Amino acid sequence: MLFVLIKKIRKAGIKVFAHLVLKIFTIIAGLACIGILVFSGKRFLAIPVAIVTFFAYGLISFGLKRNNKPEKENG
Repeated sequence: MLFVLIKKIRKAGIKVFAHLVLKIFTIIAGLACIGILVFSGKRFLAIPVAIVTFFAYGLISFGLKRNNKPEKENG
């Protein structure tokens, strides 16, 4: 199982893998913080954490470039 995972990482590239891991970590950490806040009775603090998690995931998903290819110049 580990060999297959390493093979896929090598094929896709380390940057793509790190990007995927960062997205997954953002979701898991956000949901964990929200759960901890809700179960400790601080529901109103969980709302801003949910909003920040949503924006952080959006920034990571759509704000970061996936490739580092130079853009072609017109001319």
